[in-house]
Amino acid sequence: MKQCIHLFEEEYDGELRFSIIDKEITPNACVLTLGAYDGEDLVGFKISIPLMTKKMFFKLFQFIQPSGAVVFSTIGEKSDRLIQSLKTYFNPSYEPSNGFTNEPVEIDYNLRNQGAYDLNQDKIYLRLFYDEEQDADLPKNERIHLNMNFAFNLSRETASLIETKEGYSADLISFLMK
Repeated sequence: MKQCIHLFEEEYDGELRFSIIDKEITPNACVLTLGAYDGEDLVGFKISIPLMTKKMFFKLFQFIQPSGAVVFSTIGEKSDRLIQSLKTYFNPSYEPSNGFTNEPVEIDYNLRNQGAYDLNQDKIYLRLFYDEEQDADLPKNERIHLNMNFAFNLSRETASLIETKEGYSADLISFLMK
């Protein structure tokens, strides 16, 4: 297994850091398995990003779709330990479960910049979001407010989940837990 980076730097600055420990590029998706260390524990998950293929001058090019849904999936005990790490660090006001959901979780995204990204670009930024109006029947203090950036760099084999506002990492737990 590839050497993983630490999930948190010495002081949390709103970014969860991961190493890309495996990647699979299919005609329809870029599937990344991400891992990081939290102390001595290896934590991680799998994320699938939709792709489109275009033919130009007898050559096929793959691009990330400008918008859609990324899919988060478990990789077993490492994913359960990720939930435990996030739960311990962020101490959410609700009672989270003890593990990562067994069902794939879709979260909407838009590319941060206009146009479609080529997978070979240096760094790719996706804005992950959840429309809180979907929870219109809940009181405002119980709604999920997710607005994070997901950045990855295939050549450097790194990825990050970055808060755009303090507290969104805690809300991410609610999507990913059982």
